[in-house]
Amino acid sequence: MQSALRYVPVAVLTAIIVPEILASDGTLDFSLGNARLIAGLIAALVAWRTKSALWTIAAGMAAFLVLKAWVY
Repeated sequence: MQSALRYVPVAVLTAIIVPEILASDGTLDFSLGNARLIAGLIAALVAWRTKSALWTIAAGMAAFLVLKAWVY
């Protein structure tokens, strides 16, 4: 039971974050025009490389702000 409970936080965060990243105005948006999706992919890459929550959040927010301000 304890080994299975290790995965609960990851599952809960995934269930909260993924719909927010993929949904745009109530519809699924898998396009490159979705700034949240691109920022989420960048954050996932940073998380994979650094294993740091702080750097992941910082990179994701920075990417999102840059994409929203200059590109989208």
